[in-house]
Amino acid sequence: MLLLLLLPGGLWGFTFSPISQDFSSEGRDSSHVFTIHNDSQTERIAVKVSLWKRTMDEEGREELSPCPGEFLIYPAQSILAPGEERSVRIKWQGGPVTGRERNYRIVAEQLPVDFQEENVREEGGGIRFTFRYEGSLYVVPREARADVSLESVKTEYRDGEPYLALVFENRGSRHAILNQLEIRLDSPYDNFETISLEGEDLAGVSGENILAGNRRVFLIPEPPAVQGEDLLWQFSFSPVY
Repeated sequence: MLLLLLLPGGLWGFTFSPISQDFSSEGRDSSHVFTIHNDSQTERIAVKVSLWKRTMDEEGREELSPCPGEFLIYPAQSILAPGEERSVRIKWQGGPVTGRERNYRIVAEQLPVDFQEENVREEGGGIRFTFRYEGSLYVVPREARADVSLESVKTEYRDGEPYLALVFENRGSRHAILNQLEIRLDSPYDNFETISLEGEDLAGVSGENILAGNRRVFLIPEPPAVQGEDLLWQFSFSPVY
C-alpha cells in the first residue's frame, strides 16, 4: 500500500522493498534486510521505518498499536542523498513464537524535513508530496497453516437492496489471501440454475486477507437468480501468504 500525503514544498519520493516479509522467531530468518531508494536525483530526503502490531475486525478495519521491544530496526531513521540506496535491517527479538502467527504493519514514511528551506522561501514555496509505504510483516511459527472456510452465504438488505453476505473464517494459525477466489452457488430445488461467481463478481472479496483466527464479512450485490433461495455453496482459491 502506498499512501501520498500533501505537504508544502517540492516533489520528492522514494521506494521501499520488500513490501511483505515473513520472519521466523529463531534462526537465520529472524532477521531480514529492507531497502530504501531515494528516487530524486537532486534532493536529499529523510525516511523513518517503524513497526506496529496489527489487528483487523470482521469488516476489514485495522487497528495498529505499538510493539516496543519486539523488533530491532537499524537504522530506524535515514537521510539519503540524491539517488542513494540504503539498507535497513530488522530483527525479531520478541522470543519464541508458537501456535498462531503474529501480524504487524511495517511503515516507511518520508519525514517533512526541508533541506532546501532557504531556497523554498526565496521561491515562494509550493507543494511537496511525501510518501508513506505500509507493508505486511508476519512472524510465522514453523508449523503454522491457514484453514479458511466459507461459513455462510445469505441475503441481507441494505437501504432496501439485496446483497449476499459472505462470511469467511480462518481457524488456522496462518493468514491467507483469497487469490483467484471462485464461489459456486446451488440450491436443493430442481429449478435453480447453478451460479458461478469469480473475477469482477467478487470485487472487494477476491484478493482480501483473512488473518489467522479471524473472520471477515463481505457484501456483494445479490445475483437476480438467487432471490432469497436456500443456498448451497462451494468455494476455492489459490492461497497466497
